[in-house]
Amino acid sequence: MSRRLASARLLIPALLLSACVSAPPPAPTEPVAVQQARQLQATGNFAEAAELWQSAALVAVGPDRQIFRLRAAEAWLLAGEQGKSNTQLMLVEEAQLGQAEMSRFALLHAELALLDADAQRAEFYLEAASQGLAASQAERYQNASGRLLRLQTNPASFAMTTVASALNRMGPYSTVAGVALLQLMEDIPSSLLEQVSSNEAQSSSLRHWPELALSVRRSLVYGRKISEAAREWTEAHPGHAVDEAAYQHLSEAYRSLFALPANIAVLLPFEGGLAAAGKAIRDGLVSAFMSEPGSTKLRFYATEDQPESAVSAYFSAIADGSDWIIGPLRRESVSALAALGGLGVPALMLNTVEDQQRGNRDMGLVFQMSLSQELEAKAVAEYAIASDWRSALVLTADTVWGRRMKTAFEDAFNQAGGSIAADAAFSTLESDHSMLLKTMLKIEDSQRRKDRLQATLGVSLNFEPSRRDDFDFVFLAAEPSQGRQIRPQLRFHDAGSKPVLAMGRIFSGEIDRSADQDLDGIMFPTTRWQLTLQDSARPEFASLRGGSMSQLHALGADAWNMLRWLPLMQKDRDLHFPGLAGDFSLDQYGRLVRDPAWAVFSRGRPVAATDAQQAD
Repeated sequence: MSRRLASARLLIPALLLSACVSAPPPAPTEPVAVQQARQLQATGNFAEAAELWQSAALVAVGPDRQIFRLRAAEAWLLAGEQGKSNTQLMLVEEAQLGQAEMSRFALLHAELALLDADAQRAEFYLEAASQGLAASQAERYQNASGRLLRLQTNPASFAMTTVASALNRMGPYSTVAGVALLQLMEDIPSSLLEQVSSNEAQSSSLRHWPELALSVRRSLVYGRKISEAAREWTEAHPGHAVDEAAYQHLSEAYRSLFALPANIAVLLPFEGGLAAAGKAIRDGLVSAFMSEPGSTKLRFYATEDQPESAVSAYFSAIADGSDWIIGPLRRESVSALAALGGLGVPALMLNTVEDQQRGNRDMGLVFQMSLSQELEAKAVAEYAIASDWRSALVLTADTVWGRRMKTAFEDAFNQAGGSIAADAAFSTLESDHSMLLKTMLKIEDSQRRKDRLQATLGVSLNFEPSRRDDFDFVFLAAEPSQGRQIRPQLRFHDAGSKPVLAMGRIFSGEIDRSADQDLDGIMFPTTRWQLTLQDSARPEFASLRGGSMSQLHALGADAWNMLRWLPLMQKDRDLHFPGLAGDFSLDQYGRLVRDPAWAVFSRGRPVAATDAQQAD
C-alpha cells in the first residue's frame, strides 16, 4: 500500500504536466454582437446584421475591425442599401486584411461596380478577387462574372434588370432617387425604352419609369420647354409619384449632370484657303455661346494650312488648361490629331478622318462632325431609297468634285439596293448639253430605230422619238449656273416629269427668283437655318457672305449646342440632336451623321420639301 501511494505521488505530477501539455487551448469566444450578426444574416435579416457588424467593428482592434467593417458592407448590400455598403467599404483599411479577406474586399467592390453598370471597374476588381478567394465565395464570384459578361455583351438588358431591382428597393420618391434611376437607364437606347413603354404590362411593372426616362431625355436634348413636357407627362400619368412639379425638378437636376465644360479651346483657320469657312463657323459658335454662356471660357487658337499647326495649337490649348477641344476644320489637320492616339481631353472635330485611318477602332471621346460632301451624297441616296426610287440616272460635273460626288452617291445607292441605269459627266465649259442628254436618255437610239423602220418599210413614219423610261429619278451634282442650264434641257427632252435630286451646292444661298425659276422642282439637302433665313431677317454677319456660308454658320452653332449632350448620345445611339444644320446622330466611330433638311425649288425659291408636298 505504501509503495502504491508513493508511486501515485510520483505519477500525479506527471499526469498533470501531461495534461497541461496535451490539452487543447480554450476556444476564443466571439463578441456577442458578432454571434448575433451571424445568426441574423443566416435568417435573412441583413440590415439588422449590418448594424451589429458595425457595432462589433467599433470595439474591435487590428484586422478584426477591418473584417467586421467588410462584413457590414456585405450585409448592407444584401439589404439593398448600396450607399451604406459603399460607405462601410470605404472605411476598410485593406492593408490590414489577409489574402482571402483582400479577395473578398475586391469582390464586393466588383459587385458594387456592376450595380453602377461600370464594366471596366468591375472587370478590374474581379481580376483582383480571383487571387486567393476562399472556396466559400466561389458562387458569389461566378455570379458576378456572369453579370459582367451580360453587361459587356448587352448593357441595355443589364441596365433594365438593374432598374427593376432598384425600383423594388426604392422607398418614397425623391429627386435624388429619380436622377439615380435616369442614370441607370442611360445605357438603354431610346428604341428599347419606347418598346417597353408601348407594352402596358411591362411598363406598369417598372412603374412607367422607362417612359419617363424617354420623355425627360428627349425633352432636354430636343430643346423642348420642360413645362410643356411636364404637363403632357402628368396628363398621361395621373397619380404617378412624379407629378408636374416633380417632373420639372427632376429634369433640371438631371440636366445639371451635363454641365458645359469650364474651358473650351476652339481651333479654327482665320487665314489661308479655309479662312472664310473658319470665320463663318466661329460666328455661328459665338452666337450660340452668347445665348447660354454660363461660366464657360472660350479661347480661340488660329490654325494654318499645314496640319502641324493644328497639332501645335492643340498642345497650346492643353497647356492653357482646356478641358474640351472644338476643331480643327481641315481634314488633314483632323487626321494629324487623330494620329496622336488617345487625346488628353475630349474633342469635337469639325471634319472626319479617312475611313482607313478610323478602321474598326473606337475613337473614344473624339467626336467628328462636318458638312462632308461625301456624306451628303450618301444622304441623297438614302432619301431616294426611302422614296422607293430604285433606279437612277447620274449626271455630274466633269470636275474633281463632280467625280467625287458620283463615286460617293453610286457607292451608297448600290449598297442600299439601288441601281444605276446610266451615268454621264457634263463639261463645265459648255452650256448646251443636248447631245449628252439625248445619248443618256437614249433618244438617239429611238431616232435610229425610227430611221431603220422607215428604211425597211419604205414609207415615212409620223412619230416622235421617245426617251428611255427605265429610271426613277436623276441625281445631279452641279453648281447653280449649271443647274439652270440642265434643268430646262431635261424638260425639253421629255424628262421633266422625273424627280431630280441634287447636291446642296445647287443653291447659292441667296434668293434670286428670276434666275432660279429654271431650277423649279429640283430637290436638294439643306439646313433648317437656311430655310428659316428666307422668312426672317438675315443676321448681319459679314462671314455669311450673302448666305453662301450659312451652312457653316449653322454648323458652328450646332457644335456649341450639341456639346453637352455628346456623352449621352454616345450611350444612346438612337438619340438624335435636332440642330440648325440637320438632325445629328452618332455612329459607332463617334462620327456625327447628319440627316439634312430637304428643300425644293418652287417659283424660284427653296421651300421645305414637306410644305411643297402638302401644297400639291
